[in-house]
Amino acid sequence: MPVPNTPADPRQRDGSLDGLRGVAIVLIVLSHGWTVYPFDDSARIAPLDALLFAGNVAVTIFLVVSGYLVTRSMLSARERYGPSGPWRTFTRRILRISASVLVLLFAVALMSEVDDSDTNSQEATQKSILRVATYTWNWYVRANPLEARGDLGPLWYLSVEMQFYVVLALVLAVWGARRRHVSAALVLIVLLVTWWRWHSYDLEGWYGAPLRTTTRVDGLVWGALVGLLLPHLASLKRDAHALLGATSLVMLGVVFTSARYDIGDYMKLQGLIMAATVALFVAANQLSGPSAIKVILSSRPLRALGSVSLTIYIWHSPIFWAVSRHTSEWGNLSRSMLAVGLLAAVTVLAHRYVDGPVQRWTENIGRGAPAVENVTSADTSPPPTPHP
Repeated sequence: MPVPNTPADPRQRDGSLDGLRGVAIVLIVLSHGWTVYPFDDSARIAPLDALLFAGNVAVTIFLVVSGYLVTRSMLSARERYGPSGPWRTFTRRILRISASVLVLLFAVALMSEVDDSDTNSQEATQKSILRVATYTWNWYVRANPLEARGDLGPLWYLSVEMQFYVVLALVLAVWGARRRHVSAALVLIVLLVTWWRWHSYDLEGWYGAPLRTTTRVDGLVWGALVGLLLPHLASLKRDAHALLGATSLVMLGVVFTSARYDIGDYMKLQGLIMAATVALFVAANQLSGPSAIKVILSSRPLRALGSVSLTIYIWHSPIFWAVSRHTSEWGNLSRSMLAVGLLAAVTVLAHRYVDGPVQRWTENIGRGAPAVENVTSADTSPPPTPHP
């Protein structure tokens, strides 16, 4: 018996969203490039110097896009399998990410034993590895800034993401058939998180506030909200191309002014503008037809970068820190070339032998006989959405 409103192939990928993630990962890598290439004279290349300081807004892109894709995947799975569907999506997601993370952590543990230039204590390394592996890393870094390994710092993103997805899977498993109610709750959460980001920064400053889960889930909530509301945004389809162009310009504007703002601006108005803009971009991207923007984002280089963005994100900081420790006498350009070359090689190997096989394997986890569930016409899902 056919299941109504079930995507034909939820594993399909959206090339333009992959391309957007490709842009984001380049900005993130550039923002952490100070490890091997100091930015002391970056003002000489203004306004391109902004590309070296756009890491936070690039992370927002990742959060919104990931929140949208995982939400659509959970909704599709719930429609097909019932309340267990969101947990199937969550299981695939955490297994895929954990496989790559555990390989990295094994490499870090091994290098800490044989690399004399690694000044982190054995205790600090062990605690850091445990917290990264259990997705509580952002809490540990926030509470123990002097003990946490600096080269694993960017992995706070994965902890915040997994903590959010646990809650999201639970909510959609229980109330997934009442999507209007969940959407209303997410609107309220967006407002609360926005206020909390501002308030927390005023109280705790540049270090403590940005590492809170409750201050960094804003992008994920925006993405989830778009995933839930997309079936009800058909009225925007006529103006989708205009909205796509407008949001693209705003995102470019935020990126190219990043060098003029600090973390305080990001925790307040800049972060709010970027999260809302990326959310509108994702909605317009799904509602619009072919366009020049989609052609650019769907270009082979950007799509390739986007498809391995998770692998790059996980490995780039440890590699950059290791290179910086062993090339202190080298020139900045030579160090940077070595770091990028090693990152490219590790990315290819890790994606081919770890992330790729695990992703293919996890696609079959939890796939069984579908469960027919009544969903009101107002909550009907849109056309197929790419697999996260």
